Amino acid sequence: MANKGFYPPTSPVSSPMDERGRRILEKAAKIFWKLGIKSVTMDDVATRLGISKRRSTYM
Repeated sequence: MANKGFYPPTSPVSSPMDERGRRILEKAAKIFWKLGIKSVTMDDVATRLGISKRRSTYM
């Protein structure tokens, strides 16, 4: 039986994690654009962003 009283929010809730992830993606996109998508590794992205490779995969 469906819960007819539940309505999902109409707009996503923003959190600090969302903002951090967005900034990381923007910086990573610049790295890919500059160096070429085929030559960039996750290590390259993490090093240039100053974060660990493990941390970059969670974003």
